[in-house]
Amino acid sequence: MTILVRFKSEVIKRKISSIFVVVMSHGNSQEVQMVDGNMVNMWTDIVYPFNDENFPEYRGYPKIFVFQTCQTFPLTTHSSLKRPQNGTSSDILVALPNIPGYTSKRNKRGLGSWYIYYLTRVLRELASSTELVDMLGEVQRRLKAKTEEVLAKKPTSGNVLNSQISTWKPILFNKFYFNVPPQAEQPNAPSINISTDSAMM
Repeated sequence: MTILVRFKSEVIKRKISSIFVVVMSHGNSQEVQMVDGNMVNMWTDIVYPFNDENFPEYRGYPKIFVFQTCQTFPLTTHSSLKRPQNGTSSDILVALPNIPGYTSKRNKRGLGSWYIYYLTRVLRELASSTELVDMLGEVQRRLKAKTEEVLAKKPTSGNVLNSQISTWKPILFNKFYFNVPPQAEQPNAPSINISTDSAMM
């Protein structure tokens, strides 16, 4: 993917100390839909290009990937990158909005994805003092409680109500702190400004 090649080149050029990639789209537990409608593999096309084999310049640097896509099981698989053979991945963390097999829920009142809403809210509240994995745990707790609350108000006929449980996959990932000042709360604006030398995509 040309955009990843350009992004990696810019990371090297600017001597960035950490990488934070956020992908928001339709998709499933393995794939992400691009703007042209084509599907790419979450791991082989987006995450693995940053592993030790394909991005040796950044071995030892934290690389965080946040995916906001449904986590239903794929009907087919696609990949533009050859499957790594005995490749090594390290210093990578992949954050996902739900466990495999389930959809990602949205708020219909303009807040968008519940996962992104709580992720940005927790980052705003805790990024000045809390380690990233601990914050993801807080996102998980808040997201589960909220979706259970919403679903409880909408009884279904014979269907089991499923709460949304976000998850993450650390791969030899060390503790990570943003070290930013506390962020002021902004109504109806689930975003955060991070003043650091992290590369964000």
